[in-house]
Parts: sequence; C-alpha cells; structure tokens
Amino acid sequence: MNEKELTENIDKIKQLLTLPDYDKIDAGVELAVSLEEAKIFELLLSNCKIEFNIEGGREGNGGGGIRPVLNDWMKQTVIDNGKLKDIPTGYYIFLSLLLNLPDDTVVHETLKLNNIVNLSLKKCHLQKLPSGLSKLKNLKILDISHNNNLSESNSDLSKINNLEIIIDHETPLSHSANPKYTIKYPDDEEIECSGCSSAQESIFGMAERYDGYYCSCDEQYNNLWFYCQCCGEKIAPIVNDYSISEEDKLAEYDLLYDETYHCDPRESSTFSFLNIDNNIVVKSVCNYCKEDLIFLENDTGNFIKNFDGDLGDLCIPNDPEWNDFKPYAEIIRENFLDWVYDYCSDDEYEKLEKKMEEKK
Repeated sequence: MNEKELTENIDKIKQLLTLPDYDKIDAGVELAVSLEEAKIFELLLSNCKIEFNIEGGREGNGGGGIRPVLNDWMKQTVIDNGKLKDIPTGYYIFLSLLLNLPDDTVVHETLKLNNIVNLSLKKCHLQKLPSGLSKLKNLKILDISHNNNLSESNSDLSKINNLEIIIDHETPLSHSANPKYTIKYPDDEEIECSGCSSAQESIFGMAERYDGYYCSCDEQYNNLWFYCQCCGEKIAPIVNDYSISEEDKLAEYDLLYDETYHCDPRESSTFSFLNIDNNIVVKSVCNYCKEDLIFLENDTGNFIKNFDGDLGDLCIPNDPEWNDFKPYAEIIRENFLDWVYDYCSDDEYEKLEKKMEEKK
C-alpha cells in the first residue's frame, strides 16, 4: 500500500470511527482489519498508551488507575467545545483498535496485549464493551466502575482466563466475569450528619469534610457543589468511590476526585483551561475531563498574542462575579502560567508574565 492509498484508507476509516454511533465504529474497525495493513493501526494509535495519569481519592491515593491515554483525534470524540459529547466514544474506539492489532504492529510497549496486566476503564463513558477482551491473556485486574451507561458487552468476560479482580461499582452492566477473588465491600452503617445530626443510611454519598461527614443540610454543604464544566458532575469530596486493596481484596470508602479538605474547589487545582467558541477560558474541570482536553495551535497562538494579562477578562469558574474570586486570583494566575508555558516560546512567555504582573 503506497502513501496515497494509506492516507485515503485512514481517512475513510476515521470517517466511520469519529461518528457518534457504536455500529459505525465497529464498521470502521472491521474495514481497518480487512485491509491487513499494520501501518494503519500504528497511525491510528499514534501517541496512545496505557498509564496511571489521574490522581484522586484521599490524599491522592486513589484515582483513575492504569488507564488508556488517548491521542488528540480520539479526544475530540469525547469533549468538544468545552463540553462532554452526548455520546463520547473515544475510549471505545481506542479499545476496539487495541483488541484488533495485527501481530506485527509497532505500538507503545504498554499497548502490546501481553503486557496488559491491569486495565482501568473507570469513568471512560462507555456504553458497550467491544469484542476481544479475552485476548488479554495476562489481564489480572479490570476496572469498569463509574460507567453509568455501560449496559452491553460484546466480550464474554468469563473468558478472560487469568482475571483475578473485577471492579464494577456504579456500572449497570450485568456480566459473566468469573474472577479468582471476590472483593469484600464495606457494609452500610447508619451515620449521623455532623451538621444537622440527622441519621443517614450510609456514608456513601455524604460529603467528607475536615470536620466530619455532612448531608445536604446547610449552606456550608451546598457550597460544595461546584460542577465540572465539561461533564457536569460535582467536584467535591463526596464519598462516591472505593479504594481496593490488591493484597487482601478489601474495599474501603473513598472519593472519586481529589480530596479538598476545606471543600472549596477554588482553593484546589480544579481550575483548568478550555477552548470554547475559539476562546481560551478558565473553568473548573474534573481530573478525568482534563485528560481529554486538547488545544489547537492556532487558537492558543491567537489567544496568547491578544491576551492583555487581565485575569478578570477570562471566564471564571461557574461565572460568578469576579469579585467573588479575587482571593483566588494568585492560584488562577499560577495555574494559567503553568498551562500556557507549553504553548508559547520563552520570549512570548516572558512578555505574558510581565503583562500579568502589571495587571495585578
């Protein structure tokens, strides 16, 4: 296959893969397989890998696990114009290509099927699991938790022969997996709210503050509900996840997102930058969505060129009055300079830093 044919075929495949339709994606993968050309898979999976890249939980000890890292064109099927798409398909595309790799494909070491021992698909917005998961002969731990719309699987999970643990809370999929070990989850126990003293059936769903556990009883608790601009979920220390001990297979209550001791995301690292309507704006974004953001070179270049250094000109998280966020201006400024460093030259960075200093 010459270069022209290769480019034309990849364009045809991508046209199918980028449609928000699982059947069309399956058709795109089938087309790629039928062409029997490893280079197609190498280019489609370029810059993809599997690694630990999302912190979360108490003191950062939890998080997203060892999970897929998508390349830019896949990320665009997850988040568009600063919002999670109605049918985000990037992780399904990734898995479908991964599980159909020709034997002679040159990919990142972490994508070689025999190297995959631990795979987290946590909060990957999956509606269906693709066929072929039984090809992961050495897979021991599979996490499919927090996929709220995952209800179908084209893989018989019972055929993952070496599977030791499957983690599937907050996921509706009924599956046939037969892991070697069973996770022992904590029993729900009644707990008293530290605010109103009302009895709650479980700690799950309560806010874990530095001074106790709270239901939605008072103003202080309601201040916790800051939302991720992309996926719309609450960014707060809510007990809504479990940490699993691989050694003794015990689950403990945990937090999906980073712990915020004082329950105010403005004091934490939840600020991020989004490309919305061709403008770069600052918003609150959860750690999972941050991984799927991309910034086009022209957009960032024009923004850096035109930005006059005034933080008040940026769109502030949840769009309250800027005065409400003035106490956090230095945090936003530091995060902004950290972010913009990767998108400009040293000279542009120095000029931008000087502009911002003058506007303080």
